Amino acid sequence: STRTPRMRGSSPVGRALPGLLLVTGATAFPLSPTGATVLQTFPQLFGPKAAFASKGSPVSGSSGLSRIITSHTCRAGTHRHQSLPRLLLRGGASGLRMYDRDTQGDTEAGLAREERKMEHSNQVRQKLEAIASGEKGLGKVRQHVNPLKSQFQIPTEAPNWSEVFGDPSLPMHLDIGCGKGRFILELAAINSDTNHFGVEIREPLVVRANKWAQESGLANCHFSFANMNASIRTILKGYAGRISLVTILMPDPWFKARHHKRRVVNPEFIEALAEEVPSGARLIVGSDVKDVYDDIVYVLGNSTAWAEVPGGSDEWPLERQTERQISVQSRGEALYHSVYTRN
Repeated sequence: STRTPRMRGSSPVGRALPGLLLVTGATAFPLSPTGATVLQTFPQLFGPKAAFASKGSPVSGSSGLSRIITSHTCRAGTHRHQSLPRLLLRGGASGLRMYDRDTQGDTEAGLAREERKMEHSNQVRQKLEAIASGEKGLGKVRQHVNPLKSQFQIPTEAPNWSEVFGDPSLPMHLDIGCGKGRFILELAAINSDTNHFGVEIREPLVVRANKWAQESGLANCHFSFANMNASIRTILKGYAGRISLVTILMPDPWFKARHHKRRVVNPEFIEALAEEVPSGARLIVGSDVKDVYDDIVYVLGNSTAWAEVPGGSDEWPLERQTERQISVQSRGEALYHSVYTRN
């Protein structure tokens, strides 16, 4: 067969219609938005009458032949031809149907992918169990985790509060992005009248922090693995006590402009957080990156749900600092923080 010439918008293919196959003469044209895909086939495979067919539907008036046809891509404005998967046309009493070239191969590939996913999940589970039992150390943990990945979009449900806290009626300190957890572990040790709840998107850190809390005998400290941007409306449900304090300290700065959408503090999150905490609750935010701090202050400044505490940025208001804060101070670098209250 001869190669069918490149087709443009004024060609017999007409306008691009996703998922349709134009059958005319001895040539079949799948129509797509990205360009006309020209299928070269054997002469006289189709009758002279043209017909439209979507994938898997019969082409009326065609013979009961079965052929494998070779496909090429012909994009407008170029002469490059890119090979595409071949299609198998199977004949029958109801006419000719279009199928993927190798359905069995596609199924086997899908099963192989699922097996690899399951194997990876089992490896992750075994690693977390080993960390929790103390048989294995933390190992390498990613410094930055993209919260916009699909795997982090499933909301995390609230834990069973009576199981994770000795007294679930105590006021709660919620630490968003708790990292390794040492900050609230130390606060829990000196503030037994408050429950300290840390949330972190890197699960190995959460498992190890809970192990530390258990080993320390702290009944007022617990950690959960969650993406707070996806879980803010679910993870605090059913808590009997009052959420008195929220801290967002040293969040991932995501420096590149195209990554700013990954930052934890945004208008939608701040408004959702306000709906989950009572009036009078404190919010302490802080960063060692001036641009990040200014962005947080701007978002909170434009919210009617939060009011900045005058002089709240003068002195650090808590008994302990995060590891990052201590490290930055030891190098003589600047730290920024502000205190807000829920209106």
